[in-house]
Amino acid sequence: MVHVHPAARRCSKRLPKSHLSGLPLQDVVVQWVLRPGNYQRWRQGRKKKIAGEILAELEAVGCRGPDATDVVCMVESIEKQYVNLARWIQKNEIRASDLLRGEVDEKACSKAKKICPSYCDLVPVFHEFNFDIEVHSSSSSSPSSSSSAREDKANGDEAEEKEEKEDDVKEVEDKEDKEDDVTEVEANEDKAGTVAPEKVDATAGHKRSIEEISQARSQLIACKLDYEMASKREIFNTEQAKRQCAIEIERFRLDGEKWRSETERYRAEIMQARMEAERARTATEQHLGEVQRERYDMTLRVDGVTSRHELAAKGVASEEIDQVLPL
Repeated sequence: MVHVHPAARRCSKRLPKSHLSGLPLQDVVVQWVLRPGNYQRWRQGRKKKIAGEILAELEAVGCRGPDATDVVCMVESIEKQYVNLARWIQKNEIRASDLLRGEVDEKACSKAKKICPSYCDLVPVFHEFNFDIEVHSSSSSSPSSSSSAREDKANGDEAEEKEEKEDDVKEVEDKEDKEDDVTEVEANEDKAGTVAPEKVDATAGHKRSIEEISQARSQLIACKLDYEMASKREIFNTEQAKRQCAIEIERFRLDGEKWRSETERYRAEIMQARMEAERARTATEQHLGEVQRERYDMTLRVDGVTSRHELAAKGVASEEIDQVLPL
């Protein structure tokens, strides 16, 4: 059973009606509900906390007005549309499988889209959950009937009920016209020598009920399989993405280690080059000192020889010169 949030009655005051049931807000909420696992978390978890995910998607499309309470109201509005259409289908004795396949008349299809535009998309997700869609008889006096009537009175729309009654009257008239046409055709076939109506009536109802049950069950199984396949596909894609990320991380790690080893090698070569340059500088300085000493010694020797020649030119004896300026 769908429980209406206490703030649901305030939603019409907080947001315009078009934001609650029209584009693009409801489409964004419906798309979030249809993703595998989201609605199950919604039913089992804290709704206002999970509503933050929907708010993020609403902000992504440029809608920043709603808050968590508004999101809860929008999801409950979608649930209410689904329940109202399910009750309408049950009340008008329409098979849900026919509606899903589009095998109903245009009027009924238009009415169904008006009540719940996303019904066909919501069935694969909502059919696994319990919704109170039983239509209670108006003549019943049980407590459950009276409480249901009070809830319908509190949450229902009188204008919509009036419109549904008018549609029911028109549908009854259409059914009567179709039954008259069928009776006329059967009478003509009986006159032409076809199978007797009593034999057809004896087996047609039983055969039709079996076919209806089989078709409905097949449709339900197909919807469930599609939902499970979508879930498995999403899980597979997630696991594949995880493996791809792990491969990329390992590749980046190996590239980082290779770059680190190359950096260490370049650093060692730079240190070795610096040491060799330092040794060359030291050797150069040492050789320069030796050259300067040799130049100084050579200068002293040249000065001594020049002084000896000057003394000899002045007539100083060689013995005296050797004593003063020895070679």
